[in-house]
Amino acid sequence: MQVLPGHEALALLGAVVALTGLALAVTGTGSPMFVRHATPDGLDGRVRRVGLGAAVLGAAVAALALATG
Repeated sequence: MQVLPGHEALALLGAVVALTGLALAVTGTGSPMFVRHATPDGLDGRVRRVGLGAAVLGAAVAALALATG
């Protein structure tokens, strides 16, 4: 017995990816509460960009899955 239909499961997965990406985009590699030293390779900026991309992609997947369901 399937708990969620396919499109709803995909929408839930997209929402989880979007929320995870949003958390990465907001926090980067650490909490702003604590003092951070800038990394020479710019890792914090890359993590934020990947998080933003994941948030956008997850939201698009969730919206598409709900629209086609």
